[in-house]
Order: sequence, then structure tokens, then C-alpha cells
Amino acid sequence: MGRRKKRGCLGCFGAVLQAMAVVILASVIVAVALPGVLKLLPDFPRELKKAVDEAQVPFEELEVVEEDVTAGYYYQNLNEEERQIYKELLQGVQKREDVIYVHTGDFDLITRVYRFLMLDRPELFWCSGALKATYYPTYSEVSAEYTCTEDVRVEKQQQIDLEAEMALTLLLAQASAERFDQIPEYERIKFVFEYLVNTVDYVEGAPDNQNMYSALVGKQTVCAGYARSAQYLLQKMGLECIYVTGTCSDGEAHAWNLVKCDGNWYQMDVTFGDPEYMQTEEGEALRSSEIDYGYLCCSDEQILKERVMDDLVTFPACTSLDYNYYVIQGRYYSGYNSSRILEDMNQDIYNGERKFLCQFASEDLCAQAFADMEANVFQEAAQTFMSVYGLQNVEYYYLHDPAMNTVKLYWNY
Repeated sequence: MGRRKKRGCLGCFGAVLQAMAVVILASVIVAVALPGVLKLLPDFPRELKKAVDEAQVPFEELEVVEEDVTAGYYYQNLNEEERQIYKELLQGVQKREDVIYVHTGDFDLITRVYRFLMLDRPELFWCSGALKATYYPTYSEVSAEYTCTEDVRVEKQQQIDLEAEMALTLLLAQASAERFDQIPEYERIKFVFEYLVNTVDYVEGAPDNQNMYSALVGKQTVCAGYARSAQYLLQKMGLECIYVTGTCSDGEAHAWNLVKCDGNWYQMDVTFGDPEYMQTEEGEALRSSEIDYGYLCCSDEQILKERVMDDLVTFPACTSLDYNYYVIQGRYYSGYNSSRILEDMNQDIYNGERKFLCQFASEDLCAQAFADMEANVFQEAAQTFMSVYGLQNVEYYYLHDPAMNTVKLYWNY
């Protein structure tokens, strides 16, 4: 079978930043340093006058403390100067200031820090990521773009809070727990993965699709909405989760997550865990309600075969297979033995499973295994299936995904 087609990933972008710069000539900078120079320049621009007397700049007293920001992975990758700018920008957008004064005249630094802020903070759903700045030698006046009024923001926040509380309460009820720390970390991650796949539809052009409101409330989104919602919910449960961006092999921009589980980091892509349809070897498109667990807690080696991460910071390595779904299910194979595969396939049939899912350690091994399974093992398992269910015949279809080294068999009767 051919590799299943995946949803498109349109609409995922980093912060879009626009500069409105005040040009300051070097000769003017030298001149304004001399006593009485303003008397010599009666037409001195107002913007440059403000730059001369920076003591009059209305900087906000910084209320954001280290504890408010230290958990942000991108924040951790900033130096001391950049962390100061990060806090100033955060405080400004939290208060929805029209103008945010920051202690730098370096617009490139501002754009980098603001992008990191947006990557760290899914709760800033009312910020588009666009930015304008008037900058001077040692400070800047920054204006962030807000996508809604304050009244609308408050209303949307209440809706988000309600949906998030319902989801997290469901997890506590299912786990018969009173606190999240009583639930294994993997179960929390798996719950969020499944919850978003089962409650959200991938819809290009969905309103607010670059933020979590689209997924948690609107139930329609694209990759950015999936990833920001996963980040938001997991952080609420006390887990570390990073929002990452990159480019798929087809050239489309994409967003997904890194999650930390019991001390190890894993790749996680909720969007690809929610396939719109799968395609058989014969080209038949099959509508899918299946969850693709291959994208839950996978490794760099597995997921980076089909995408490139944006080179923004040094990301933690994802090398562990401890919480790989197929490893947990006992269906991960580092070698191929047809008798072992058939035995496992038959065991799943006896257990009432209507499918058999497995993953192999390498692409070459998966190709070798799939060829033999297609030629021999599937037919033998079909005999078992018909015997167990008293059938005269049975239809089945199967899928081979060389990117994730998986083979999937589905019984249809």
C-alpha cells in the first residue's frame, strides 16, 4: 500500500514583523552630543529630540518577574539583555499597550525576541505576531498588532477557559485522579493528543487558525492551532512542551511540538496524528477516523525524515523510544521474522482487534517486511480471521508508510 496522504499545513508562520524606522544620521548623532546644539537646529525633528533626552521616556515599571517566564524554552535561550526585552514586550502585550517602550534600539533584536515570546506563550491568542517599531539609538517604541478588542478578548478567554477546564476535568475523571501529578506523564500527553484529534477538524481558512482559540473553541484549525492548543493544555498539566516550526518535504510551512516525558524529550505532531484520509496502494482514498499514533512521542530520526525544523535555537535531542506507541504495544520490530509477525497478528485477532499496526526499526527493514507480509502473511492471517468469526470471506486493506516505517492492516467485513 502507498503511504497515506497527510493534511496540508498551510497557514503556519512565525511572527511577521514590520519596521517603521526613524533614520538618524551619524552626523546628527555627533552634533546632538554638543551643549546647546538644539538652539543651532531650530527644525530638529521631534523624534530626534526625544532620543536626546531619554530620561523622559515613559518606560513602564517592570512587573513581570523571573518566575513568570523562566519555564519558556525560548526564553531560556536568550541572554540577559534579550530577557529584559522579552519581559518588557510580554508586559506590554498583556496590558494591550498601544506603545511599548523597550530598552534597545536594535530592531533585529526586537524581532527575534518577540518571535520567541510568541512561540513560548500560546495564551497570547489575541496577538497576530505582527509588529511595528520606531527605534532610536538605545530604545524603541513598539506597537504590537492585536486581532480583537479587549471586550472580545475577555469573552474569548472565558470560552477558552471553559473548554480547557472541560477537557482537563475529563482526563481527571477517566484517570480517577484528583490531581494531574497523580496521572503518569505519558497518559497526560496521550490524552491531549487523542482529545485534539477527536474533537478538532483540519480546515484550511478556519477563523483564528493561527492560535488555540480556533481549535479549543472553534473546533476547526490548521497545524498552528493544533500545536498551540497541545502546548497550552500540557503546560496547564505541569508538563514541558515546546512549539516548533519548520518545513515539510513538500515545502509547506508546518508547526508541531516537542514534549518532555519522564525526563526524555519526544517529537509530537497532532496534525499528522489526525489524517483526513489514507490512500491504498491502488490509489483508493479512504476516509479515516483512525488516530495515527506514530506521531505521538516519536524520535528525531523518525519524524525528521519528512521535515526540517527551523534553526532558531538548539532543541533538545529526541532519541528515546521508551514511550514510542508501537514499543509500548509490543509491535515495534528491530528484525523481521514472519512467524513472529503472524503470531502477533493472530493474537490481535483473538483479542478482538479489527486492525494490526506495527513499526520497524528502519526503512529498509520495513520495506523487506512489507513485501513478505503483502505476499504471504496477510493471507494467512485472513484465514485466522475467518475461522474466528465464522466467515466465508473477508476483505482487508493495508497501508505502508516508508516515512514512519509502519505497516497497517485493517479488516473490513
